[in-house]
Amino acid sequence: MFPAELRQAVTSGQVVWQRMWFRGEPVVVVGTELLIGAPNGPAHASGLEVYLVHSLSAEQNSISQIQLTAFSYGVLALVFAVLLALLAARSVLRPVRELDEAARRLGDADLTTRLAVRGSDELARVAETFNNTADALERLVAELRRMEADATRGVSSPTSRMSCVLRWPR
Repeated sequence: MFPAELRQAVTSGQVVWQRMWFRGEPVVVVGTELLIGAPNGPAHASGLEVYLVHSLSAEQNSISQIQLTAFSYGVLALVFAVLLALLAARSVLRPVRELDEAARRLGDADLTTRLAVRGSDELARVAETFNNTADALERLVAELRRMEADATRGVSSPTSRMSCVLRWPR
């Protein structure tokens, strides 16, 4: 009924214990050999072995409950971490999408395009740089249009005389 190694250790005079499965449930078996002692003499082995079998089912149930709880909390933590990651990605990608849309509008000659500057991180500095670039571009285009209008007026005016001298190097 008990493993041979356990019985051999018990018969050698040791107190031993071993975890094992007994009748389908976890148990701990403690075994020892009984000693007989005379009132004034030394104790000697009786040849009788005593074994105590204690069920570990309650401990096994506690461990299973702890495993289930740890797994449940792990799943909840994973779901929470994924939601936080999605939220963080969204908060980072939203300004990037806005920058992409603004760059497309600026490329389509909508010189009034500007970005909202939020915070003080790298994306806020990029938005600020974009707005400064759009301001400069708008001023340059306005200056070019003014110069073009001045040139057009100068050429179309009947009283204006323009002369151009070309000199070629010799």
